[in-house]
Amino acid sequence: MSTDIDTQTQTPPNNRELPPALLTISEAAARLRIGRSTAYELIACGDLEVVHIGRSARVPVEAVDDLVQILRARSGNARTRVTRLP
Repeated sequence: MSTDIDTQTQTPPNNRELPPALLTISEAAARLRIGRSTAYELIACGDLEVVHIGRSARVPVEAVDDLVQILRARSGNARTRVTRLP
């Protein structure tokens, strides 16, 4: 009996690609339209959350969105307060 492991383990249901939960530092920087060095500075000062998986550092997608909300609030450009639902 032959099984196709790649198809069973890597294809999401209904053949839809799942959005990433974690971004590389470069991907997070690109999403924020900033340089990689600036992204590392934001991580170092605690403004951008990072998680480590082994030796790899990743940024949760929600952390990028949270940073944008914080920056908008600081600059006074936020029109409405966004609350996260459970």
